[in-house]
Amino acid sequence: MMVRTEEIDSLLSGLANKFGADFKGYSPSFLTERVELLMKAEQLSSIFSLWSQILRNADLGQRTIRFLQARDNSFFNPLSQWRHFKQLLEEKASGNLRILYMQVGRGEGLHSLVLLLEEMGLSAKIEATDVDPSLLKIAKKAEYANLQKQLTIKFRLLFPNGNYKKYLSSSSPNRLSSRYQKNLSYSSRNFSKMVPNRNKYDLIICSEVIKRYDEKNRKKILDHCYTGLKTNGLLCLGPQDQITDEAHFMPLGMGIFQAK
Repeated sequence: MMVRTEEIDSLLSGLANKFGADFKGYSPSFLTERVELLMKAEQLSSIFSLWSQILRNADLGQRTIRFLQARDNSFFNPLSQWRHFKQLLEEKASGNLRILYMQVGRGEGLHSLVLLLEEMGLSAKIEATDVDPSLLKIAKKAEYANLQKQLTIKFRLLFPNGNYKKYLSSSSPNRLSSRYQKNLSYSSRNFSKMVPNRNKYDLIICSEVIKRYDEKNRKKILDHCYTGLKTNGLLCLGPQDQITDEAHFMPLGMGIFQAK
């Protein structure tokens, strides 16, 4: 199924006007791939058919936005990267960490990080950001229909002797206890435009960000990350992401880099 660039531009314009979705700076090839996958999943033959359905169903509009943004909606995903990340923290982390988590989405990755740090006995202050305020509300609530099912498998693979149930709310087994979120702060910010304070963070996570953008905006985000990281601070991208800027970052494997 082939879609034309002008059709995608028309769809993005409609999503911006109706829902306030911002896809400025996204890679055209990335968007084309996501639109074609979405149309196949929804069994639609044209952009016009997709937009007609969105006009009748606002939920489809929100799902379309999140699908085009390629949001990850699972805990400790991918597990292989989290294992490597855990090992690096064991080797390098100490003291009270300052962490910036960019584009937290529904919060599964963010709360995976919280559980990991708690289980490792590491203290941290975490700033969580996303351009979509509605997703931040979901992340703050920390309630997920399949929470126990995910943690039963993945948490135990990371921490065989750990007890994930102590992190669950007493009022709901599918909600994380608020006492483990006291060092979290949330803000709605555009990560391609935000410039962090210099040398502020020990760790920046933007694992679902870099792959979406064109080369110009990708470089801008990486420059912002380098500005915000302390010397030897860690930058966590997607497991397949690469950085060619050897002057600023040293690769540590699995999409994780150390600032020089």
